[in-house]
Amino acid sequence: LKDQLLDAARRDNLDLLNSILPQLNNNQDDFVDLINNSRDTLGNTALHLATIYGNFEIIDSILNYDNIEIDPINNLNNDSPLHLAITYSFDDFNYGKFLAETLIDAGSDPRIKNRFDRKPIDLLY
Repeated sequence: LKDQLLDAARRDNLDLLNSILPQLNNNQDDFVDLINNSRDTLGNTALHLATIYGNFEIIDSILNYDNIEIDPINNLNNDSPLHLAITYSFDDFNYGKFLAETLIDAGSDPRIKNRFDRKPIDLLY
């Protein structure tokens, strides 16, 4: 299920994401646990991957569950999804800003520093 979850996040495949919960007997706690603990080889969670690829529907769906870890840190640069939303804004400023605002509204902490001692806002400069 981990691979299915991460693939859904990468590909913006909401149907694939939604097919996971029934496989867990509709146990939302198990689903949240899967979301919070599934990582790729770089330590990216589904929330990281959805943010990297700008997949808002997946982000929105994940954030609808209680107890989602909003600020998981990846292994590569110790980035949170908010760091990656700011990075996304390099390609599409308005959409990156929208993703960042969505994460902040959901409770993401803009003060978290990555491996380079940079907060998300520092990545803009």
